[in-house]
Amino acid sequence: MAQVKVRKRGKTFSYIFEAGKKSDGKRKVVEKGGFPTKSAAYKASVEARLKCVT
Repeated sequence: MAQVKVRKRGKTFSYIFEAGKKSDGKRKVVEKGGFPTKSAAYKASVEARLKCVT
């Protein structure tokens, strides 16, 4: 899996990461935004990535 990327979008932060490939070969990308700080976005991304793995 690829690494988690955190970026600023406007006044809030968002994360994005790849969660593997679909059956048709396309990448499954997970992205969520609206976090007030960069660290909050990163912490949420770690939890979301763990859910995708298990």
